[in-house]
Amino acid sequence: MFSSALTSYLHVICILGMYVPLCFEAFLLKPKLSKGEVQTLFRADAIYGVSAIGMVATGLLRMYYFGKGVEYYGANYLFILKFSLFIVVGLLSIYPTIQFFKLRKKVKQEAPLEIEVSVYKRVRTMIYIEIALLSIIPLLASMMARFMGYMG
Repeated sequence: MFSSALTSYLHVICILGMYVPLCFEAFLLKPKLSKGEVQTLFRADAIYGVSAIGMVATGLLRMYYFGKGVEYYGANYLFILKFSLFIVVGLLSIYPTIQFFKLRKKVKQEAPLEIEVSVYKRVRTMIYIEIALLSIIPLLASMMARFMGYMG
């Protein structure tokens, strides 16, 4: 019983661990950055990545050991939508992460810390889309908790 509650708790913490750094990235991102801001962006993105891994790990634990079971989740269109959104968010995060790595490389090379305007706009847009899509996932989870979406 405690293991189930702890796993659910960690699952929620992981979604917050994804959401908060994304909002922080959206707030901090600008075309010209200081070295400290680049390092902070890079750390926020790392926290986001670790939280995403934690989300998958705790989700699998809930699916196989502490939740309603694989049969329920596999036959629930809300779960399929929720997982699909998670995948889309993950794919959208690749481009900003690559840009943050490039910025970090510039810091090490003592190069100017400027982002090309088109790249900046693309990264910012992707982060905003990630935030919007990630915001839908807890709603779908809440609906699933009330046994909505089950097609079995």
